[in-house]
Amino acid sequence: MNRRQFATTLAASSALAACQNDSAHSLIGMQLPVVKGVYVDGSEFDLSLSPQPAIIKFWGLWCGPCMTDMPNWYSLVRQLRAGDNALSDINILTIHVGQSPSNGPSLRQWAADQQADVTTPIVDDASRNIMNAVGITGTPSTLYIDTQGRISAHAWQFKNEQGVTNFVRKITQLHAKSKP
Repeated sequence: MNRRQFATTLAASSALAACQNDSAHSLIGMQLPVVKGVYVDGSEFDLSLSPQPAIIKFWGLWCGPCMTDMPNWYSLVRQLRAGDNALSDINILTIHVGQSPSNGPSLRQWAADQQADVTTPIVDDASRNIMNAVGITGTPSTLYIDTQGRISAHAWQFKNEQGVTNFVRKITQLHAKSKP
């Protein structure tokens, strides 16, 4: 084996090992816990009561990667809401974890400033109770919840449009399998 082949093999095995050690991998197949919270508008929220499949994004205004990845999140929201696709029946929800930074907008202000086509319900998880109950270890984290209330897919930061496309492809397959 020459140096190039060795380096390629080493890189591939390192990437595979990293995927297997990904803490989010253990979430797949887990039933959502019964945990309650409050939407930014003050209404109550129960994570386990969604009768439809859902996409749930855990994020924070304080989280640099979350804010950098927001355009990709908006792209995902727009794709899911396009009326001509098999994913338009998926609920979309975001859970803001932690406190809003003191040098920026409040969560309510930030939510009010969002464009209508990307606005989603926001749960305020300042205490991180929901994040901890689900087992989320970092942000941004996006979950696909199937019709049985189980976590079926996870994505960290999308990073670019290809990351969004890959996640949409994955959830399209899972969503088709979960329909009666």
